[in-house]
Amino acid sequence: MEQTVSQKQNQLPVVMPATDVFESDENVQILLEVPGVKMEDIDLQIENSTLTVQGETSLEVPEGLKRSFSEFRQRCFRRSFELHHSINSEKVSASLSHGVLKITLPKNVKPSRKIAISTGN
Repeated sequence: MEQTVSQKQNQLPVVMPATDVFESDENVQILLEVPGVKMEDIDLQIENSTLTVQGETSLEVPEGLKRSFSEFRQRCFRRSFELHHSINSEKVSASLSHGVLKITLPKNVKPSRKIAISTGN
């Protein structure tokens, strides 16, 4: 039976990846440094107002070779973010490129409206 990321995190060291957060009027964008992590080894979830990112590095031995020395360690990572804006969770997107996970969280942008001012009577 295959273990889930949560089960593996109980057995492996857990690290917090370096992170940058950017914001515009329309989006919140989070960049996480996750070298050596495959897309299928990452789990993203939004529950209540919290975004949780977790996953693990993979250690594969190339076919036909055996490991004679290793400094690489299999690790799990986990990071949670409290979302202070109303996020459109249906349109959240993520991409992984060159060891950087980019998560784009579109804000629920409410159109501005002009408020009429009446005379005080």
